[in-house]
Amino acid sequence: MTESTIVKRKRSPSLEKTQATKEAILKVARIHFAEVGFAKAKVSDIAKNANIANGTIYSYFKTKEELFEGVIEDILQQDLRLIRATDLQETQTVYSFLLEHLDKIVSTVEKSGRDGISRLVLKEGENFPNIKQIYFQRVLSPYLVEFEKLIQIAIERKEIAPVNAKEFSLLLIAPTWMGVLYNGMLQDIETTNINNLFRTTLYALFHTNFHKLE
Repeated sequence: MTESTIVKRKRSPSLEKTQATKEAILKVARIHFAEVGFAKAKVSDIAKNANIANGTIYSYFKTKEELFEGVIEDILQQDLRLIRATDLQETQTVYSFLLEHLDKIVSTVEKSGRDGISRLVLKEGENFPNIKQIYFQRVLSPYLVEFEKLIQIAIERKEIAPVNAKEFSLLLIAPTWMGVLYNGMLQDIETTNINNLFRTTLYALFHTNFHKLE
């Protein structure tokens, strides 16, 4: 083994350090995107706040768009565990299942910074269609698919009256989105408790006789 080989190995970052650097970048990027938006976000500012060189970020993410996608992936891994219809127990109602699992997710929407990312997509999605597509495909779509399955089960069990499962699924996420909009865009002083908004809406959806409109 030559001396140059030894030096090269010493300079190579460990897997732990590489992962830690990536996590630091994503943590800072999530906050930065939420605060200034996608258009105004600068990789140089993210690097500065993460105490790393600009070039270091580009060794992990080639473009700002790729960095945003990395933030979305991080959100999915850290904060959002996909609810699957197959996890529903026979002895458990669909309502109690959704309340148990979704309540935990909704409770962290603001402190995790997911609310800011959601508002970013709403504000800038038309100008940057790729970030809107990334958000929908990676965050919303998988949940809506599982929600539709759960609603169909609820209908078959006669827990709710026959409804359009796709439309009903959108109503499940509506209170969270309304809370995010109200607290971050419509109101600066008086805010609403998103958890309470979600619980109230979920209860109403499952304890009201819905009839399909013809």
